[in-house]
Amino acid sequence: MGELIRRLLHALKRNRFEADLAEELEFHRAMKQRDYEHEGLDGRAAGYAARRALGNVELAQERARDVWIAPWCRDAWQDMRFAVRSLIKDRAFTTASVLTLALGIGATTAIFSTVYAVLLQPLPYRDPQHLVEVLKKNPPRGWRNNPISAVDVIAWRQANVFEGLAAFSGASCVLTGSAGAEEDPCEVAESRLFPLLGVTPFIGRTFTAEEDQAGGARAAILSYGLWQRRFGSDAAAIGRAIEVNGNVHTIVGVMPAGFSHLYASPYAPVPQLWVSGIGLRVTNVWNDYLAVGRLKPGVAAESVQSALDAVSEQVERAHPDLKGWRAEFTALRNVNAGDTAPALLVLVGAVVFVLLIACANVANLLLARGTARASEMAVRKALGAGRWRVVRQLLTESAVLALAGGALGVVVATWGIEGLLSLAPSYLLNSAHGLSGELDVRILLLAVGISIATTVLFGLAPAWLNARPDVADTLKETARGAMHPRSHRFRSALLVTQVALAMVLLVGAGLMIRTLTAMNAVNLGFNPVGVLTLRVPLEGSRAEPSRVAAFWRDLVKSVEALPGVHSASVARGLPIESWNGQFFVNQDQPDPPPGHVPDANYVVVGPRYFETMQMPLRVGRPFDDHDTAGGLPVVIVNEELARTQWPGQTAIGKRIKMGSPSVTTWPWLTVVGVSGSAMTQGPQNGVRAEVYVPYQQFPWLLVPEHLVVRASPGTEPARLTRSIVAEIARLDRDLPAADIKTMEEVAAMPMGQQRMVMALLGGFAGVALVLAALGIYSVLSYSVGQRRREFGVRVALGAQQADVVRLVVGGGARLAMAGIGVGLVAALLLTRLMIDLLFGVPPADPITFGAVSGLLVATSLVACYVPARRALRVNPVDVLRHE
Repeated sequence: MGELIRRLLHALKRNRFEADLAEELEFHRAMKQRDYEHEGLDGRAAGYAARRALGNVELAQERARDVWIAPWCRDAWQDMRFAVRSLIKDRAFTTASVLTLALGIGATTAIFSTVYAVLLQPLPYRDPQHLVEVLKKNPPRGWRNNPISAVDVIAWRQANVFEGLAAFSGASCVLTGSAGAEEDPCEVAESRLFPLLGVTPFIGRTFTAEEDQAGGARAAILSYGLWQRRFGSDAAAIGRAIEVNGNVHTIVGVMPAGFSHLYASPYAPVPQLWVSGIGLRVTNVWNDYLAVGRLKPGVAAESVQSALDAVSEQVERAHPDLKGWRAEFTALRNVNAGDTAPALLVLVGAVVFVLLIACANVANLLLARGTARASEMAVRKALGAGRWRVVRQLLTESAVLALAGGALGVVVATWGIEGLLSLAPSYLLNSAHGLSGELDVRILLLAVGISIATTVLFGLAPAWLNARPDVADTLKETARGAMHPRSHRFRSALLVTQVALAMVLLVGAGLMIRTLTAMNAVNLGFNPVGVLTLRVPLEGSRAEPSRVAAFWRDLVKSVEALPGVHSASVARGLPIESWNGQFFVNQDQPDPPPGHVPDANYVVVGPRYFETMQMPLRVGRPFDDHDTAGGLPVVIVNEELARTQWPGQTAIGKRIKMGSPSVTTWPWLTVVGVSGSAMTQGPQNGVRAEVYVPYQQFPWLLVPEHLVVRASPGTEPARLTRSIVAEIARLDRDLPAADIKTMEEVAAMPMGQQRMVMALLGGFAGVALVLAALGIYSVLSYSVGQRRREFGVRVALGAQQADVVRLVVGGGARLAMAGIGVGLVAALLLTRLMIDLLFGVPPADPITFGAVSGLLVATSLVACYVPARRALRVNPVDVLRHE
């Protein structure tokens, strides 16, 4: 036994394992000593003697309390201490592994927490699985998700499928009083809404049935945030009067802090208060409302749709204008996610790929380190350690790495969530109940679970491969610098996997970049650059026709006189941000068949609107100050409407009437101009028919809300904000200026989801590319180190430098090309899942696939060339002398 130990010491000194050997000898002597204990020998005395014989004074001073520690506890503690010391010695390996794991775990945790908040977290209502959103669809026209009318709500309540059905309508509320003027999103809600959701107020009560009437007592319910901000959390606010839109309301309740707006569309602004007086009338056919219903338990979806369709047919017979409309209900859980589900699922797939790449990278590092420690493992076995004992030690090291990576991953996840909050569009945040920048217990548990899973994934396989029982062969391979075939094949497979996953991520990021490029290249039909917008809500008495016209006329005149202003105008709604679909009748076709009445976006504007928005006027004239209530009713239509209604004819002089054919209260409007078609619903929805009417002719119909100001060349639009707000306050100090933003910000809204996906996919793809390159480098670099003898012999036998480079680069290039090939096939299959996110580019875009393939090839060649240069520096004389 002594001779074997002497020879092993000599072999390990040549491989720089002297320090670890002494510890290993002591460790296995101690294991042997425990066997003596089981045989009844004086284990403690023998243990001291063994430690003294090895000269290890520290371990010889065993404390008395160790007697009470179970043998497996001592083993685990010793494994842990040895693992920590070993990892601290190899700082480069430890740092790379921990950072890689932290990145994978942190990114995964951040994305998973977002997906949970948006798609999986239960809604904060009573029995949310029975809640549905009820809207309307018109299959003949291809319309979906349309608001409903009071007639629909009243009729559908008779369908006997709902426990309750409550209507509400989004609005804007201007609060005035001693606390100053402010505008807040609000809702006009039925008294049925809050009991249906199963939510009770924090203090006070909800609305009564009497307060639902349009002429009844006006009541208001505050959100918790508004109650804190405006009333200082004073419970005495209940019963106090508050002026809302010029009308006095009585505060009757405050909703709890956790109350969420998830019963409505995520695209709707989050209300800060609710007011009564919805006043549903059986004669009201205007689609002004949204509704949420609670289904009766046990009612099948097919039964619900059949019952609602039958009621809709009855409504259609009583109101021909509603022909073709049918109810459309969707589970509230699905509505809440909006159209974010495809984007989030794509990100889930991407972040799982990042985690797999990180695990593969760390597994490669562990395999390289484990192969380098093959002699150390052989010594352990020679001293009596079994395969499980070696596997346990290596798994302990993997566990330490995983725990360190998981702890750092929690920090990365916190940063990642904060980054997501800054990237995400507002409607995603509206639908993410409970998502914040703070890490909660669920996310922490998820990070720990991922850490444990990755421990098994990247720790078990390397440990098992390195626990080979053939000690003699292992020592021979180590002395010759050979890599075991099993280790080589496993590392190669990991490398191919990394490159393939990186290929998929890079293709996804490339497709999103191409999508945004295509969307930015689209001509919107107006010029958003240099335009500032803000909203001035005129409600209550301020909405009287005479006051509306005078206010906007004075404001536009004073704003246009400000330095740095080129032009200004007013509008009801902005391109991209709003759509107000209305039926209209062409005088040339006054009796369209039921269900085929044409529709268009109805836009109320002021003089100089087309000049301010730089929207071209193809023929005719713009509106001017003479288009008032006493003049000829006029309208400007866009090219799309003119093309569809009067093909091959001039639209100037034609007449249309807003509303359905049965409506007689609307006047005929004469077309005086044709504007260019603008993509006012964003690039993805193309152009639609639009009509523009001057607000001065119908100030009683739709009151303008938006002021649009074009800055003079060389002036930043945002710099005009303060002076414009001052002009508004000068005209009316109780009027707030809200939603102040540039038209460039408005025009970018439809691309918000794509920008978020592109940014995250681009980041993930960049990380994947770096990790794949590092994987190629580490595999080849280690291979070069193991094959020094081979390269020395080749050079000694006459091999040229180019031959050596070709040998190294060729091996790495073959692995990279295999990964690229696998990645191409996977990308062709998986990018089809992104079709809802793409615009102007097919999922199998050859330009993207070609560019990504070229990038990966170039990166792989660079990663291969660096180790190849190391192979060129091998001196055959030194290598042969060493042998």
